[in-house]
Amino acid sequence: MKAKTSFIFKVVLLTMTLIGGLSLALIMGIMMAVDEVMDLQRVLLLLFGLLITISSFIYLIKSNRVEEKRRVDETVNESYQYIGQWVIPTTQWGAFLAEKLNWQQRDAKNWGWTLGATLGVITAFIALQNYEVIKAVIISFSVFTTGFIVGLLGARKVARNNFNRDRQFSRGEVYFAEHLMVFNGRLIQVKDFGVRPVAISLERQFGQLVLAFKIQVGLGNRKSVKQHWVAVPQDHMQLAEEMCAHYQSLI
Repeated sequence: MKAKTSFIFKVVLLTMTLIGGLSLALIMGIMMAVDEVMDLQRVLLLLFGLLITISSFIYLIKSNRVEEKRRVDETVNESYQYIGQWVIPTTQWGAFLAEKLNWQQRDAKNWGWTLGATLGVITAFIALQNYEVIKAVIISFSVFTTGFIVGLLGARKVARNNFNRDRQFSRGEVYFAEHLMVFNGRLIQVKDFGVRPVAISLERQFGQLVLAFKIQVGLGNRKSVKQHWVAVPQDHMQLAEEMCAHYQSLI
Protein backbone atom coordinates (compact mmCIF):
# COMPACT_ATOMS: atom_id res chain seq x y z
CA MET A 1 0.00 0.00 0.00
CA LYS A 2 1.34 3.42 -0.96
CA ALA A 3 2.26 5.82 1.86
CA LYS A 4 -0.42 8.34 0.88
CA THR A 5 -3.14 5.67 0.65
CA SER A 6 -2.11 4.27 4.01
CA PHE A 7 -2.27 7.75 5.55
CA ILE A 8 -5.75 8.40 4.13
CA PHE A 9 -7.02 5.06 5.44
CA LYS A 10 -5.52 5.77 8.87
CA VAL A 11 -7.07 9.26 9.03
CA VAL A 12 -10.53 7.96 8.14
CA LEU A 13 -10.30 5.16 10.71
CA LEU A 14 -9.01 7.41 13.49
CA THR A 15 -11.60 10.10 12.72
CA MET A 16 -14.44 7.57 12.95
CA THR A 17 -13.00 6.22 16.20
CA LEU A 18 -12.65 9.72 17.63
CA ILE A 19 -16.25 10.63 16.75
CA GLY A 20 -17.51 7.34 18.22
CA GLY A 21 -15.61 7.81 21.49
CA LEU A 22 -16.68 11.44 21.87
CA SER A 23 -20.31 10.57 21.14
CA LEU A 24 -20.26 7.80 23.75
CA ALA A 25 -18.77 10.12 26.39
CA LEU A 26 -21.30 12.89 25.66
CA ILE A 27 -24.28 10.55 25.73
CA MET A 28 -23.25 9.02 29.06
CA GLY A 29 -22.57 12.48 30.52
CA ILE A 30 -25.95 13.83 29.43
CA MET A 31 -27.79 10.75 30.68
CA MET A 32 -26.19 11.03 34.12
CA ALA A 33 -26.85 14.77 34.27
CA VAL A 34 -30.51 14.36 33.34
CA ASP A 35 -31.16 11.37 35.62
CA GLU A 36 -28.93 12.74 38.40
CA VAL A 37 -27.68 9.21 38.96
CA MET A 38 -23.96 8.33 39.12
CA ASP A 39 -24.36 4.83 37.72
CA LEU A 40 -21.06 2.89 37.76
CA GLN A 41 -21.63 1.40 34.33
CA ARG A 42 -22.30 4.82 32.79
CA VAL A 43 -19.24 6.30 34.48
CA LEU A 44 -17.06 3.51 33.09
CA LEU A 45 -18.54 3.98 29.62
CA LEU A 46 -17.95 7.75 29.86
CA LEU A 47 -14.31 7.20 30.86
CA PHE A 48 -13.91 4.61 28.10
CA GLY A 49 -15.31 7.08 25.55
CA LEU A 50 -12.93 9.80 26.75
CA LEU A 51 -9.99 7.37 26.56
CA ILE A 52 -10.87 6.45 22.98
CA THR A 53 -11.31 10.13 22.05
CA ILE A 54 -8.01 11.26 23.54
CA SER A 55 -6.07 8.29 22.15
CA SER A 56 -7.51 8.77 18.66
CA PHE A 57 -6.76 12.49 18.76
CA ILE A 58 -3.15 11.92 19.82
CA TYR A 59 -2.54 9.26 17.14
CA LEU A 60 -4.22 11.48 14.55
CA ILE A 61 -1.81 14.32 15.34
CA LYS A 62 1.19 11.97 15.28
CA SER A 63 0.12 10.45 11.96
CA ASN A 64 -0.35 13.90 10.46
CA ARG A 65 3.13 14.98 11.58
CA VAL A 66 4.71 11.84 10.13
CA GLU A 67 2.90 12.37 6.81
CA GLU A 68 3.82 16.05 6.77
CA LYS A 69 7.49 15.22 7.33
CA ARG A 70 7.36 12.62 4.55
CA ARG A 71 5.87 15.09 2.09
CA VAL A 72 8.27 17.85 3.06
CA ASP A 73 11.16 15.43 2.49
CA GLU A 74 9.71 14.56 -0.92
CA THR A 75 9.42 18.22 -1.81
CA VAL A 76 12.93 19.04 -0.62
CA ASN A 77 14.25 16.11 -2.66
CA GLU A 78 12.46 17.58 -5.69
CA SER A 79 9.85 14.85 -6.02
CA TYR A 80 7.54 17.78 -6.68
CA GLN A 81 8.18 20.22 -9.50
CA TYR A 82 8.32 23.78 -8.20
CA ILE A 83 6.26 26.39 -10.00
CA GLY A 84 7.58 29.31 -7.94
CA GLN A 85 9.85 30.28 -5.07
CA TRP A 86 10.82 33.39 -3.14
CA VAL A 87 12.71 34.54 -0.05
CA ILE A 88 11.25 37.07 2.40
CA PRO A 89 14.08 39.42 3.52
CA THR A 90 15.00 39.56 7.21
CA THR A 91 13.59 43.04 7.90
CA GLN A 92 10.29 42.32 6.15
CA TRP A 93 10.05 38.90 7.81
CA GLY A 94 10.44 40.38 11.30
CA ALA A 95 7.83 43.08 10.65
CA PHE A 96 5.44 40.50 9.19
CA LEU A 97 5.71 38.23 12.26
CA ALA A 98 5.28 41.09 14.74
CA GLU A 99 2.18 42.48 13.01
CA LYS A 100 0.65 39.03 12.61
CA LEU A 101 1.16 38.30 16.32
CA ASN A 102 -0.53 41.58 17.30
CA TRP A 103 -3.50 40.81 15.06
CA GLN A 104 -3.87 37.26 16.38
CA GLN A 105 -3.63 38.45 20.00
CA ARG A 106 -6.50 40.88 19.36
CA ASP A 107 -8.49 38.27 17.46
CA ALA A 108 -8.13 35.77 20.34
CA LYS A 109 -11.22 37.20 22.05
CA ASN A 110 -13.36 35.77 19.23
CA TRP A 111 -12.17 32.29 20.18
CA GLY A 112 -13.08 33.09 23.77
CA TRP A 113 -16.60 34.17 22.82
CA THR A 114 -17.08 31.10 20.65
CA LEU A 115 -15.94 28.57 23.25
CA GLY A 116 -17.70 30.36 26.10
CA ALA A 117 -21.00 30.63 24.21
CA THR A 118 -20.90 26.99 23.10
CA LEU A 119 -20.23 25.64 26.60
CA GLY A 120 -22.67 28.10 28.16
CA VAL A 121 -25.56 27.08 25.89
CA ILE A 122 -24.96 23.36 26.43
CA THR A 123 -24.72 23.87 30.19
CA ALA A 124 -27.89 26.00 30.25
CA PHE A 125 -29.80 23.33 28.34
CA ILE A 126 -28.86 20.68 30.91
CA ALA A 127 -29.02 22.91 34.01
CA LEU A 128 -32.51 24.27 33.30
CA GLN A 129 -33.85 20.73 33.41
CA ASN A 130 -32.35 19.97 36.80
CA TYR A 131 -32.14 23.22 38.80
CA GLU A 132 -34.08 26.36 39.57
CA VAL A 133 -33.81 29.14 37.00
CA ILE A 134 -31.56 31.38 39.12
CA LYS A 135 -29.18 28.53 39.98
CA ALA A 136 -29.13 27.36 36.36
CA VAL A 137 -28.29 30.89 35.17
CA ILE A 138 -25.44 31.18 37.70
CA ILE A 139 -24.01 27.79 36.67
CA SER A 140 -24.30 28.60 32.96
CA PHE A 141 -22.70 32.03 33.36
CA SER A 142 -19.84 30.50 35.35
CA VAL A 143 -19.22 27.93 32.63
CA PHE A 144 -19.44 30.64 29.96
CA THR A 145 -16.90 32.79 31.79
CA THR A 146 -14.54 29.86 32.25
CA GLY A 147 -14.87 28.90 28.58
CA PHE A 148 -14.24 32.50 27.48
CA ILE A 149 -11.06 32.75 29.55
CA VAL A 150 -9.80 29.35 28.40
CA GLY A 151 -10.52 30.18 24.73
CA LEU A 152 -8.92 33.63 24.99
CA LEU A 153 -5.75 32.48 26.76
CA GLY A 154 -5.51 29.34 24.63
CA ALA A 155 -5.68 31.30 21.36
CA ARG A 156 -3.09 33.78 22.62
CA LYS A 157 -0.82 30.94 23.69
CA VAL A 158 -1.07 29.31 20.26
CA ALA A 159 -0.31 32.65 18.57
CA ARG A 160 2.72 33.20 20.79
CA ASN A 161 4.00 29.64 20.18
CA ASN A 162 3.68 30.09 16.41
CA PHE A 163 5.50 33.43 16.65
CA ASN A 164 8.35 31.90 18.66
CA ARG A 165 8.62 29.04 16.18
CA ASP A 166 8.68 31.31 13.13
CA ARG A 167 11.14 33.85 14.51
CA GLN A 168 13.75 31.10 14.84
CA PHE A 169 14.17 31.64 11.10
CA SER A 170 16.07 34.76 10.13
CA ARG A 171 14.01 35.04 6.94
CA GLY A 172 11.11 33.37 5.18
CA GLU A 173 11.60 30.84 2.39
CA VAL A 174 8.60 29.69 0.36
CA TYR A 175 8.46 26.93 -2.27
CA PHE A 176 5.32 26.63 -4.37
CA ALA A 177 4.23 23.37 -6.00
CA GLU A 178 1.08 22.59 -7.94
CA HIS A 179 -1.11 21.59 -4.97
CA LEU A 180 0.98 22.59 -1.96
CA MET A 181 3.55 24.94 -0.46
CA VAL A 182 6.54 24.50 1.82
CA PHE A 183 6.95 27.52 4.08
CA ASN A 184 10.18 27.41 6.13
CA GLY A 185 10.10 23.62 6.13
CA ARG A 186 6.39 23.44 7.03
CA LEU A 187 4.06 21.73 4.60
CA ILE A 188 0.85 23.56 3.67
CA GLN A 189 -1.57 21.51 1.59
CA VAL A 190 -3.73 23.58 -0.76
CA LYS A 191 -5.64 20.76 -2.42
CA ASP A 192 -5.62 17.08 -1.49
CA PHE A 193 -7.79 14.41 0.11
CA GLY A 194 -9.93 16.23 2.68
CA VAL A 195 -8.30 19.54 1.73
CA ARG A 196 -9.60 22.18 -0.68
CA PRO A 197 -9.02 25.91 -1.17
CA VAL A 198 -11.95 28.19 -0.33
CA ALA A 199 -10.46 31.61 -1.13
CA ILE A 200 -7.10 32.77 -2.47
CA SER A 201 -6.26 36.45 -2.82
CA LEU A 202 -3.59 39.12 -2.77
CA GLU A 203 -4.44 41.65 -0.07
CA ARG A 204 -3.00 44.22 2.30
CA GLN A 205 -2.57 42.61 5.71
CA PHE A 206 -0.12 43.13 8.58
CA GLY A 207 1.09 46.35 7.00
CA GLN A 208 2.18 44.76 3.71
CA LEU A 209 1.03 42.79 0.68
CA VAL A 210 0.40 39.10 1.43
CA LEU A 211 -0.80 36.07 -0.46
CA ALA A 212 -3.76 34.96 1.67
CA PHE A 213 -5.15 31.41 1.73
CA LYS A 214 -8.37 30.08 3.24
CA ILE A 215 -8.24 26.30 3.10
CA GLN A 216 -10.98 23.93 4.21
CA VAL A 217 -9.78 20.75 5.88
CA GLY A 218 -11.69 17.74 7.16
CA LEU A 219 -14.40 15.39 5.99
CA GLY A 220 -18.15 15.18 6.51
CA ASN A 221 -19.29 17.28 9.44
CA ARG A 222 -15.76 17.71 10.81
CA LYS A 223 -14.70 20.53 8.53
CA SER A 224 -12.83 23.66 9.47
CA VAL A 225 -11.16 26.52 7.63
CA LYS A 226 -7.51 27.36 8.18
CA GLN A 227 -5.91 30.64 7.18
CA HIS A 228 -2.36 31.11 5.95
CA TRP A 229 -0.57 34.30 4.96
CA VAL A 230 2.62 34.53 2.90
CA ALA A 231 4.39 37.88 2.78
CA VAL A 232 5.24 39.00 -0.75
CA PRO A 233 8.68 40.59 -1.38
CA GLN A 234 8.50 43.81 -3.38
CA ASP A 235 10.53 42.35 -6.24
CA HIS A 236 8.19 39.35 -6.64
CA MET A 237 4.87 41.07 -7.36
CA GLN A 238 4.44 39.45 -10.77
CA LEU A 239 5.23 35.99 -9.43
CA ALA A 240 2.76 36.56 -6.58
CA GLU A 241 0.02 37.36 -9.10
CA GLU A 242 0.86 34.19 -11.03
CA MET A 243 0.77 32.05 -7.88
CA CYS A 244 -2.51 33.63 -6.84
CA ALA A 245 -4.06 32.91 -10.23
CA HIS A 246 -2.79 29.32 -10.17
CA TYR A 247 -4.18 28.47 -6.74
CA GLN A 248 -7.47 30.24 -7.52
CA SER A 249 -7.85 27.81 -10.44
CA LEU A 250 -7.93 24.96 -7.90
CA ILE A 251 -11.07 26.28 -6.19
